[in-house]
Amino acid sequence: MRKTWGVGVAGLTLAAGVLAGCGSSPTQSSGKTVTITYWSMWNPGEPQQIVLQNEINAFEKAYPNIQVQAEWDGRQVLNKVERAVSAGNPPDITDQSGGETAGALVVKNLATPVDKLLKQDAWHSHQPLMDSFLGSTINQYKWKGHYYFLPYEFITGGIWYNKVLFDKYHISPPATWSQLLSVVQTMKSHHLSPFALDGNDASYAAYWYNWLVARIAGPDALLKAASDTSGKAWSNPKLLEAANLEEQLIKGKAFEPGYQGSIYPAAQTAWAQGHSGMILLFDWITSETQKYAGSNFQYAMTPFPQVGNGKTTDMPSYLEGFVIPKGAPHLAATETFLRWLLNPQHLRGIATKALNFTDLKGDPTPSTLKSIEPTLSHATSFYDPHGGIYAYASGWTSTVYFPTNSKFIDGQLTPAQFIAQLRQQTLQYLKTHNNSPQ
Repeated sequence: MRKTWGVGVAGLTLAAGVLAGCGSSPTQSSGKTVTITYWSMWNPGEPQQIVLQNEINAFEKAYPNIQVQAEWDGRQVLNKVERAVSAGNPPDITDQSGGETAGALVVKNLATPVDKLLKQDAWHSHQPLMDSFLGSTINQYKWKGHYYFLPYEFITGGIWYNKVLFDKYHISPPATWSQLLSVVQTMKSHHLSPFALDGNDASYAAYWYNWLVARIAGPDALLKAASDTSGKAWSNPKLLEAANLEEQLIKGKAFEPGYQGSIYPAAQTAWAQGHSGMILLFDWITSETQKYAGSNFQYAMTPFPQVGNGKTTDMPSYLEGFVIPKGAPHLAATETFLRWLLNPQHLRGIATKALNFTDLKGDPTPSTLKSIEPTLSHATSFYDPHGGIYAYASGWTSTVYFPTNSKFIDGQLTPAQFIAQLRQQTLQYLKTHNNSPQ
């Protein structure tokens, strides 16, 4: 099955001479060897790291005058990149999620636009590289009229469950909030924890509120509130409504016992072993838990329930991709490498071995994710699941939102107290940081 999703992207833009076809690269014709540096988000031994290293090896054989020196730095790579760019010694390429690269590099003028690269023909194609990506995902992190982000991995998510377990208890996937609450009660009646949650991870703990706000108030509602120096945006009743719904799960003991202190990946591992019924997460859950799931486990996902005006056909789009830091020293060779790499023929290992979707048209669907292909095919829009706060309010997210949300989902705050504290702390944060949520 090849990916050909053609839907438009709603609510995604939340802020205001290389190789052609089969020709030679500049370095090949000049005979000089160029070494480009790639600082990556992946750790040694991770499936994506193995796939990308294999492709780097293949590229170097095809273009022996361009060497790629990869450093596998892990998820905190952008801290290193930001310091290096500021010091005038940047790598040629880095990668991370779109939101994090936007927040760390793009909005700080530490990234290189790729507009011209996107207009060039894709590798061995007469179509521009711009047309290689799924739907309109290339527009998701467009900033002030320019492109900086080149997505190569597409991630979506929802409520994951074991189809065998649902069949056993005659449970239908919940499409509305009331149906979800009914499923919670059914699972409790069978002495099964309804939801797994690694609550010690502040980002994971925020997923429930993020997704409820996106459904009820719209994907950009949190960013608007985080940026509002008057504080009036926090009076939006839909923000409180989202908290009220989440409290139903908290008070209803829908999460497994001890979730507040559960350290990743304990809860998701227990879910794959059948100790809880569902988990709200992105599709990486399938590759991360495969070794724990038994033969009687069939991965299935249902979209986040319809709440308010939000529809189940509105699907989250979480992207991983490349950015060229500002001042990258070997731009022509870097563009040659990226045009070669951003091709279904060369990145299909992300789907077949790392078991994640690529963001490229024509790549296969991972074997563990075929059950969600119909859901994606019927999607009417994709949106940033974090509402742009990782990209354009990163400072506020880490210092105000995450700590306050953790108190709320731990049961220490009522919904009204949660919103009141967010409003008060946001005003203080914006005052201290010159009215910027960054």
